[in-house]
Amino acid sequence: MPACACFAEALPLLQQAAEAAACAAEVVRGRGAELRLDEVVRRFLMVCLVYSRRMAEAIRLGEDSLARGRSQPALLRLCGEIFNQQGLQLMGLQEAEARSWFLRASKMFEEAEMLAPGHAHSFSSWALSNSMLGDLQGAQRVAGEALKTVPGFWVHPLQRPSFFAPQLLRQIRMPGYLAPSFHSCTRKWVLQEVPHGDASGASMDFGVAPVG
Repeated sequence: MPACACFAEALPLLQQAAEAAACAAEVVRGRGAELRLDEVVRRFLMVCLVYSRRMAEAIRLGEDSLARGRSQPALLRLCGEIFNQQGLQLMGLQEAEARSWFLRASKMFEEAEMLAPGHAHSFSSWALSNSMLGDLQGAQRVAGEALKTVPGFWVHPLQRPSFFAPQLLRQIRMPGYLAPSFHSCTRKWVLQEVPHGDASGASMDFGVAPVG
């Protein structure tokens, strides 16, 4: 079953969970407490909507969540990722609108960084937002902050997109000799997944780079 279909199947259950969590949150708030389950379920629902290719609904849910409060860095970063995706989809079709989405995404990542600095994966998406806006100085500033904040995870200012592996920089593929474990992992995959597979002749130079 395609991944998008799996996420689509999960949507009704998540929508029910979101409604139940919202009701529970209201009850708890009425007693002078807070309940974060509502926010967590809404974020999962947004992710499922994106992977189900229902971007407009994901954006509406994200904007509604932002209207409720902007104190959750995870929500801000997720909205930034969604806004980036919307901008990428509009590139070449509606340039001005695409730019507006990249601008909103950059602001989301900046807000999140102010609330909870040093989230390693966000630097790549934030730098992408600035790059797509033509703000190369902004992208370099974000990369510089990443190098200072998460050394070893981010190893080069041009390490975008997220190939977070030392010596890899912007390579999409990586020879097996640079990662010895990749050779054995590939062989195991061939033996387990390919019917009557013979791993001895499998090429070790076609894999995606390991994540650091």
